[in-house]
Amino acid sequence: MFIHFDSASTMQLDPSNYCKFMLALGYTASDFLAIAAAMNGSAAPADLHQCDAWLANMYRNIPLDHSMATRKFPTAAPDDGGYYETLQPPAPWDENGMPMLSRLGFEQLFCYLALMQPDDLFQQLNHLLWQLPRLLDPETGNAFLEQQVPRECFPAVPDPMVEEATRKAKIEEVAREQEETLQLQMQIMRQQQIEQMQMEIQRRNHDQLMAGLQANALASSRAHLASVGGWTTDSSGRRYYVEGSIR
Repeated sequence: MFIHFDSASTMQLDPSNYCKFMLALGYTASDFLAIAAAMNGSAAPADLHQCDAWLANMYRNIPLDHSMATRKFPTAAPDDGGYYETLQPPAPWDENGMPMLSRLGFEQLFCYLALMQPDDLFQQLNHLLWQLPRLLDPETGNAFLEQQVPRECFPAVPDPMVEEATRKAKIEEVAREQEETLQLQMQIMRQQQIEQMQMEIQRRNHDQLMAGLQANALASSRAHLASVGGWTTDSSGRRYYVEGSIR
């Protein structure tokens, strides 16, 4: 089954192939959030990075064996002289941000689901097996005689220890997300304070500059008046004539 979904024969499932498996298992985009971005051929890079982060977090929490790779995006259409790249700049790369599920991790996932929700997995897995072509035993190359898994192969009820561990992991994840949100808010507040201080400094510098220009203009006007003379106005608004020093 792993080989069937490993379309690139890398012995790893990238987010797209993993989500194809989850879709075939019966999950929807509302059940499994990563599907919406991973299966969207025109998804924005930011959405794909968010999908990668969500999956990586899930793999760590269960946990599932996986490695991290760098998602790459095309920067220009072929033979376009770079015109497309000018309109669409290269997408940002998230170094080692894309989780790649290993074959061991795939097996661990089935063990986890069997312990967490045996009834659901029994129905989902057999539904999936009915849709797949005849699977081959990777060790012998022969087709499996049976392509259905009896209910007796699954635990009778969910494992309480796994349920408790999952519950604690979810609590820790929520606490971590809240802490990250708080740190982000504090960072935004600090940035806003810095920007306000910078704006205040710019305003003061502007006021000082204008005051200096006005003082220079007033001094220049007075010097001109003292030199050539002319009419001026006192603080009471009365006009009077000043004799200049140049006659």
